[in-house]
Amino acid sequence: MSSPATPAELKAIAEECSEFATHYDAGGQMTFAVGGEGIRRCDFCIHWQGGECDIYQREKKEG
Repeated sequence: MSSPATPAELKAIAEECSEFATHYDAGGQMTFAVGGEGIRRCDFCIHWQGGECDIYQREKKEG
């Protein structure tokens, strides 16, 4: 079993991800759901699915 991702790992993957989006992106009111403006992390993304995101899984294997 792999270790849980650290906030730094989640941030690094999200910053490179072209599919990153939050629930707030469509509404235009807030850019990021949690953690303040300018922070992108996989676990803030609508594609996260509890860590089952294909992009996240691929990056973890390559990392």
